[in-house]
Amino acid sequence: MKQMIRKFDLRNLRQTEIASVAQNVAMRMREHPDYQEALPLVEQLEQKTAQYAQALADSVYGGMDRVTAKQKAKDDLLQALFDLADWVNGHDTGAGTWFSNAGFFTNFDRHSKNAPLLPPIKFRAMPQGIPGALELRFAHPDARAVRITYLEYSLDGGQNWLNGAYSARMFLKVTGLPSRQTVLFRVRSIGRGQRVSAWTEAIEVYLF
Repeated sequence: MKQMIRKFDLRNLRQTEIASVAQNVAMRMREHPDYQEALPLVEQLEQKTAQYAQALADSVYGGMDRVTAKQKAKDDLLQALFDLADWVNGHDTGAGTWFSNAGFFTNFDRHSKNAPLLPPIKFRAMPQGIPGALELRFAHPDARAVRITYLEYSLDGGQNWLNGAYSARMFLKVTGLPSRQTVLFRVRSIGRGQRVSAWTEAIEVYLF
């Protein structure tokens, strides 16, 4: 079986996962010398990711116009992902790391173990001494199965959750949040073959 990126898998991402996956792909491809010819497509993906993240955050406040704008931004982001997936598929070098280095999952990933992906553990906040900023640290029970860790935060006690950030490391740095306010944070893992863990229990942090 030839290893290829499946657009079907990308289309089935949940709306809260699309931006995280796109950010991970853009980061990996921008920093890797093998993908420099694709930088115009990477830049397009970054632009569409930012637009979708903003539209998704705005849609929390309701209204048909905001919901329509979110769907349009989602479609545009998916098309940018498809364009980049086509480029990666079309330039396959045959190297085993060609697809994984780009941050994409492939049809090979679908045949990986079906064991549930466990959520992050040891989730804690590290104040930074800067208004509206902090560092969040965590660990993974099985780090090899995790591609990225995804963060959401809530400003209203957990009634609504907003996109925060993502990381391929064991920490997340968050800035620009409202100061002098209590904020809830939660994270979950995204792995191969579309496996997604449950959310961690939310932690409550007062931001100075």
